[in-house]
Amino acid sequence: MKCHKIDGYGEEALYPSLRDPGLLANKPLLIDTVLHGRSAPRRNGGEEDLMPALEFLTDREISAIIAFITNTWGDEVLLVSEEEIKAAR
Repeated sequence: MKCHKIDGYGEEALYPSLRDPGLLANKPLLIDTVLHGRSAPRRNGGEEDLMPALEFLTDREISAIIAFITNTWGDEVLLVSEEEIKAAR
């Protein structure tokens, strides 16, 4: 929880919040982000930030991460099947 912090709010101008309703309700974006990572320029104009790809994890582990994020900071848990993750690889 280093980048997004224990409360999921991230760090202003550095790392995005995991509490964004638009993110939490977007199953394809969540799957893609966890599997393939993301890069974006820092909002403060510094170096590019990178969320590493987690493709080395199993489909079950990716599913568990998404369930944890949405259950902890969303309105409801978003269940993603191992088959959905396998198809996104």
